Amino acid sequence: MELNTSAAICDVNLEKSYLLDFSKEMVAWVKSEGYSLLDINLFPKPTLAVTTSKRSKSTPDIGKQVATYLWDNYIQYDSLFRKSWGVMDNFLPDNRLSSARRIILIGHGPGGQAIMDLLENRTMSVTNTVRAVIQVVGHDKVPIVPKYSDELRVWYTQHSYVVLPSRHRVLGPETRPRDLKRHGHLSPIEENKPIKMIMRALPGIREYVKTVLEDS
Repeated sequence: MELNTSAAICDVNLEKSYLLDFSKEMVAWVKSEGYSLLDINLFPKPTLAVTTSKRSKSTPDIGKQVATYLWDNYIQYDSLFRKSWGVMDNFLPDNRLSSARRIILIGHGPGGQAIMDLLENRTMSVTNTVRAVIQVVGHDKVPIVPKYSDELRVWYTQHSYVVLPSRHRVLGPETRPRDLKRHGHLSPIEENKPIKMIMRALPGIREYVKTVLEDS
């Protein structure tokens, strides 16, 4: 018996095509506006053999480490270095590769959890420089900040923009209004596939970013 895998192959290629199209549009938009872009690809690479090890890390763990490393070393290294040593600015060189002070964080799919981990681990520097946290989620649970940090929860509610399917369960009648507010601004879209959602969400994201940066 011959196994027909053409449908699965087409689906994979279609997903890649949508992702490439979105990446091209995102880069073109960033360049046209004169912004800078730091992109983290957290999608796992396919492997021929599956190996298990106690030392192997899950995708969320890798995303958390990579996002924190890039934040510390490419964006906020200098300010953290100064604070840790407690010396005056005049005595230390500027070690940052970026002097950005109006930062937008955008997460898609598994990237959303990496952003939430970054908010929790680098709360002070993130809240001082980030102007918006944008997330495009599918039908999975919408990420939220830890309940124990009241200050961070208030900040996140004011700076969060979440794109999700219009039929997402969080928009259902069983969700209490106060629980809905903690996600910030919700932007429902009539689309079920996450990879198509981010394409349809891009125009709204552009407008939101433009408004946020103009007001900051």
